[in-house]
Amino acid sequence: MRPGNVGCGYFKKLLSGAFFRLSINENWKGQDFYNIHDVIHNMIRLISGDICFCWEVEQTSKEEFVFPKGTRHMFLGRKIVHKVEPKNSYKKNLRTLIMSSKSGDTTNVLFDFLSDMKHERVIDLSHMGIDNVRDLIYEMKHLCLLNLFGNPFSKLPNFFGQLTGLETLKLKNYDRLKQWPEDIKNVVTLRIVLFSVCFLENMPLEFGKMVNLETLSVFIVEKSNQNHGIQHLKDQYMLRGSICIVNHENVRSHDAKEASLHTKPFLDKVEFVWNAAVSNGEEVLGGLYPHENLKELVIAKYIMLPVIHLMGCTKNSVLNDLGILQHLKSLVIEDMPMSLETVTLVVGFPVSGESRFPNLRIIEINNCHMLKELP
Repeated sequence: MRPGNVGCGYFKKLLSGAFFRLSINENWKGQDFYNIHDVIHNMIRLISGDICFCWEVEQTSKEEFVFPKGTRHMFLGRKIVHKVEPKNSYKKNLRTLIMSSKSGDTTNVLFDFLSDMKHERVIDLSHMGIDNVRDLIYEMKHLCLLNLFGNPFSKLPNFFGQLTGLETLKLKNYDRLKQWPEDIKNVVTLRIVLFSVCFLENMPLEFGKMVNLETLSVFIVEKSNQNHGIQHLKDQYMLRGSICIVNHENVRSHDAKEASLHTKPFLDKVEFVWNAAVSNGEEVLGGLYPHENLKELVIAKYIMLPVIHLMGCTKNSVLNDLGILQHLKSLVIEDMPMSLETVTLVVGFPVSGESRFPNLRIIEINNCHMLKELP
């Protein structure tokens, strides 16, 4: 059994025992976050003693502070980061370091504090204003999780390939990253890679070597296709959750089949995004047929569809989401709560100005009982 499954089992038991509670926040876009009840939180902090050290607010007038000798896991709040004693001899005992600061550039503070640290397993430096990763993590050979969310750096250092134990890499929420480290292909232990498309134009060279990947937020298909094509997904059988494949116009038909999406039963959502018109769209989509366990399929910006059949959709908003389809010739709408206004706006008859479907020739509407007349 995978360690992740074991961990999920433990978490579900704790959740059923009311140790955790689900948090509701509209900004999290469908992701689930959980809080610990205050009483349990206080009890955990008491039991853990100095092993877990959390310094969230400024509680001392001293210019620097020293954390306890026995600390293994530490969190520093945004007002505390600048008061860290960089020469603290106890930092070599740390295994987890989480810092939070939105007060400007803290790169120099981090360089001083992270120097000589070699045994960390988890480093979270999200939103720390880091514009140059440089040698921040060079010596951390045992690092398993690295979170660099929201930092304005444009490249990662080439020594990334030496982090041979790295399992989770988070780079999302900033749009300046332009290229991958050359030797990141050697980090075959990677299981989770989260990043934004930003200025990236391709995936790492020899991406197919990362056969342990379980979570990949985005796959970028390069125009040349030879070294960065979608076929490199073929050996990532453990992919789960959701994946967005962008620049879909660059996918070749035989590469689509070789990607073998139908052999990835743990994927819940697949999104295909086009940025240009193509002539082989149907053939490519046929080669990328997903596993039968898939729950959601999104096709975005594909303008070559000649026929669309919508049946049993309970919301008319799905019609607005179609966008402008210049090649659409036949539209079938069945068992939907259509109205006269909806038909007029969606189809784009002369009363509404420019047509969204300029080549539309056939409209078939069946069992739409709310529609009493046509425009």
